[in-house]
Amino acid sequence: MTLGDDLLLLAVHPRSGRVHRPERMDLVLRAAELLELLLAGRIGVTSGRPRIVVESAAPTADRRLDTVLRLLGEASPAPTVGEWLKRSSRGTTLSYLSRLEGQGALTVDRRAKRYAGSPAPITLLDRARRADLRRRVAGAAGDPERTAADHALAALVNTAGLSRRLYRGPHRRPLRRRLARLAESAPLALGAVAALVPGDAELAAAISEAVSTGVRELNSQLSKELRAEHRMEDAAGGHHGHHGSGGHHGHGGGHGGYGGEP
Repeated sequence: MTLGDDLLLLAVHPRSGRVHRPERMDLVLRAAELLELLLAGRIGVTSGRPRIVVESAAPTADRRLDTVLRLLGEASPAPTVGEWLKRSSRGTTLSYLSRLEGQGALTVDRRAKRYAGSPAPITLLDRARRADLRRRVAGAAGDPERTAADHALAALVNTAGLSRRLYRGPHRRPLRRRLARLAESAPLALGAVAALVPGDAELAAAISEAVSTGVRELNSQLSKELRAEHRMEDAAGGHHGHHGSGGHHGHGGGHGGYGGEP
C-alpha cells in the first residue's frame, strides 16, 4: 500500500461513494508517487525551478512506483516537478481505484447503468482502514515525531482540499489550521530518520533537512499546478462546471465536494 492508495481511499466518501474532485486527483496522486520515491531515497528534488533527479534506480516494493522511477530515469533532460505532474496524468485516479479494488478496500460497479459521463458507483468496503487513516492524518498534524509517511500524507490531504471534507465544523478548525501549516513546512521527524541511521545524529539531521526540503518543493509546486488548473476552469466559464455535473462535478461534488464527516 502506498501514499497514493491511502490518499485516494480518504478521497472516497463513505456514504456517497464519490471521489472528491476527481479531475484534480490525478495531479495529486502523481505528486504522491514522487513523495513516496523521495521518502524512499530513490529521487531528489532540486531547489529553485525544481527538477526531479534519480538518486537510486533500486526497485521498491511496488510495481507502479518502479515504473515511475524507470520513466524518470529515462527522461532527458530531468523533468521539472510541474512537467512531471502534468505528463500523462489522465487516468491515474482510475488506476488507483483498480488498485484499491485489488486490496479489497472498495468495489466499483462498472456495469451499473448511468448517464453518459457520470462515474461508476463506488462502494467502500474497508471502513476501518479509512477511519485509521483519518486518525493518522489528524495525529500527524499535532505530533512532530510521527512518521515521515504520515506527515507526507497529511500534507497531501490539505493540498488536495480534503481537510475541510474530512474534518468539518468549527470545532475542528484548529486541526485544519495545523494541517495547513504542515503542508507549508512539511517537517520530517528527526526521530523517524534517526531510527534509520542509528548512532549518527549528524547524518540523520542532514537526511531530515534534505527530504523536508524536497517535500516542501513538491507540495509548493503541486499547489501552483492546482491553482493554475482552477483558474483555467474559471476561465472556461460555467460550461465546464455544468458538464461536470454529469461527470467530474457529480462525482466529487465540484467545488463543494461531498459533505463533511462526523
